Amino acid sequence: MEKGPRAGSIFAYAKKWEAMAGAFTGVQRYLYNLYAKSKKRNWVRNPNWDGWKNDIEGSIAEMMFAKFRRQYWDFNVYTKRDRRLFKAGDVGGFEVRWTERLNGSLILRTDDSPGSYFVLVVGECPNYWIVGWIKAVDGMKDEYLDAPHDGPESWFVPQSALTLFKTKGEQ
Repeated sequence: MEKGPRAGSIFAYAKKWEAMAGAFTGVQRYLYNLYAKSKKRNWVRNPNWDGWKNDIEGSIAEMMFAKFRRQYWDFNVYTKRDRRLFKAGDVGGFEVRWTERLNGSLILRTDDSPGSYFVLVVGECPNYWIVGWIKAVDGMKDEYLDAPHDGPESWFVPQSALTLFKTKGEQ
């Protein structure tokens, strides 16, 4: 049985309208890339990877983090082609990474900016947990480097290495 998220993680419940709005944004992202013939990246070459689900759940996870931070979420569909907007972060300067695995790691990729801040959100709609955050350079340690499924190397930062959010809305 899978272990739950790290103690101290903050629970966020997606209301039906939030899930619908986040899912719509995820569908837009998926279709944008599909019709632009962009290569959907399955960084870790997970044989169970589902880009459709990842775009939808990832969008809802961003919305839940914005709700926690009490910040407006702009329902963006930005891609790396939209460089100026893409660099701004998903929510308030943070890049949001999502996994359905409650005990999953925050994955940093080789093209992530070492100066960017990342937050890990775990769970599945409607139940999410905001686990914590890290500056990319602090997570890019050799001890976290891995290449599962013969994929490219990425850093799998364990939940225990993330900084917890103290209270609602605080960093």
